[in-house]
Amino acid sequence: MEQNVKARKNNVLLISVVALGTLLLIALVVMLLYINKASKLSLENGDLSNNIYTLNEQVQEQTAQNQKCISEIALLNDSITDVTAAGKEQLRIKNELIYTLRTGAKNVAELEVEMAELRKVETEYETLQRRYDRLLTEDLRKKDHIVELSEKCQNLQDSINKARFLLAYNINPITKWNRWLCADRYNVSVAKRVDETYITFEIAGTPFTKQGKRIVHMRMLDPSGNIINPLGEEFKYTGIQEVDYTGGYLPIYFFVEHQQKLVPGTYLIQVFIDQEKVRDTEIVLE
Repeated sequence: MEQNVKARKNNVLLISVVALGTLLLIALVVMLLYINKASKLSLENGDLSNNIYTLNEQVQEQTAQNQKCISEIALLNDSITDVTAAGKEQLRIKNELIYTLRTGAKNVAELEVEMAELRKVETEYETLQRRYDRLLTEDLRKKDHIVELSEKCQNLQDSINKARFLLAYNINPITKWNRWLCADRYNVSVAKRVDETYITFEIAGTPFTKQGKRIVHMRMLDPSGNIINPLGEEFKYTGIQEVDYTGGYLPIYFFVEHQQKLVPGTYLIQVFIDQEKVRDTEIVLE
């Protein structure tokens, strides 16, 4: 008799040691998975920040080059204005020379020299005009490139802003049937037998997510779309919790007691954080 008692104690002790070891192993695996995910998120955060910094530098460089082109265009405009004025003056002189030649004041040799100078001025004007057109085209191309870089920078910033929000993971609804004679039953699939529903999930963010107080709402909707056990006024919900998010995965638990028998169909469970829907799931009852 005494040996049986000792044997049972030894068995209980052995089972306890095995269970403790299993729990420690599970905790170690979960910790390693979390550390791995946090490391990946930190690397992604660094990559996004580096991309934004690089794009900002490119935008500044293109802006500086654009300003340089604008200055050169302004100088070319001044040069073209001067050349145009000079050309008009040369034409005026040419007309005067022709008139003078006709009147005998100057000879043909002097007129040919003046005409050569005029053709030279016209050639310089055409060269400046082509340079102006080329710089104008380059300026438009750089403006388009600046717009493209700005859009890429904005897209990266939008990605970071989206990563600041909390999300819900692993929504697990468990139905329960409270029976009189036998023990309680869980994961009941027959609608009329469901007396209670337990809803568990986790909320987590990213390295960009701000820590602090959050309001978590849960809605459970019947197959007709009606909220079960509705609370609240403008924003209706089935359950509410205020949590203090400090990083990592935060477990959340809700309990729904069904005062009336449920009907067969698909039941929808929705999770809201600060009144923004972040996740939903379904339960199908027969």
